[in-house]
Amino acid sequence: MLRCAKKDCGVTEESKLQEHHLKPKFLGGTDRDGRVHLCKPHHDQLHQLQATACVKIAREWLEL
Repeated sequence: MLRCAKKDCGVTEESKLQEHHLKPKFLGGTDRDGRVHLCKPHHDQLHQLQATACVKIAREWLEL
């Protein structure tokens, strides 16, 4: 049975799950690099966290 990979989520309905690539495809990731299933709210939250981290790293690297 598939379930949301976010601990304690509990969503198991396949129609409500999305695949998340652990190494994003835009960074050269492939399906072989690994994927997890997440419900849409947790998938959206993870993408927001990743975007925030990317901006933070860019600002630090640019010394802004």
